[in-house]
Amino acid sequence: MQFVKSQGATVIAITDSPESPLALNADLSIIARSDMASFVDSLVAPLSVINALIVAIGMRRKEEIYNTFETLEKIWDEYQVYEKYENVDYNKKADY
Repeated sequence: MQFVKSQGATVIAITDSPESPLALNADLSIIARSDMASFVDSLVAPLSVINALIVAIGMRRKEEIYNTFETLEKIWDEYQVYEKYENVDYNKKADY
């Protein structure tokens, strides 16, 4: 969180408590409680909030996001992070 804040990003914490370390260090906090009495808590509420935020931000910043992905694609190509389809040998057997 400290790194992205130092880069000028606004940090939004999604947590179940306003006293969590995330909330205390974030610029904004969204509290998404999950009061299930189970050893496996449901993540439906916080994941729904995350999905809604991604869609809303994406709709408002289409051009900026497009440019960011263009830059990332160039970096990924330069460092061969992902294999491109034109470089895939479909006749090669998997070795697993």
